[in-house]
Amino acid sequence: DMDGVEVCRLIKENPELSAIKVIVITGFPNFSKVKEIARMGFDKILSKPFGIPELLKMVNEVLEV
Repeated sequence: DMDGVEVCRLIKENPELSAIKVIVITGFPNFSKVKEIARMGFDKILSKPFGIPELLKMVNEVLEV
């Protein structure tokens, strides 16, 4: 019963979850909630539609950090 903003907020506020790597996937990249998520520091945002190469690139970026 949580949306993406609530999930990201829970991850951000809970020290036990701080090591979780997050890729936000959205069909609405200009939606205000996506901007709120980015302000929280979740900057790996992938907009639909995307292909396997874009997804793999994003996964590699997240795992390298």
